[in-house]
Amino acid sequence: MNPRKPIADLRLQGSPNLGRSLAYERADAEKPPLSAKQKTELEQLDALILQCMKCCRRGMTIRGKRNPAFANLDALTKIRQRILLNRDPATNDSEILAELDAVLGKAKN
Repeated sequence: MNPRKPIADLRLQGSPNLGRSLAYERADAEKPPLSAKQKTELEQLDALILQCMKCCRRGMTIRGKRNPAFANLDALTKIRQRILLNRDPATNDSEILAELDAVLGKAKN
């Protein structure tokens, strides 16, 4: 999750990624901005994802059992993508939260 480089820097460097960055900028300009609530949710999800990644370093198994951090990491990244793709403020957030609870409930088992 590295931040994007500014377009001006890419132009100065003559980067081959300039076209791709300009396409990302155009696509972002077409989408409505994130609400304050969505921004705070993304910040919380980023913190949880970072914590899961630290737990994944322990390996696939812990004391002979599967490491649940991998399932949690998968669920958190899917929910983060869904929030980023669904920027419509009219969308019901309770649906997303219910799906998050269901996925995390399955991951705990």
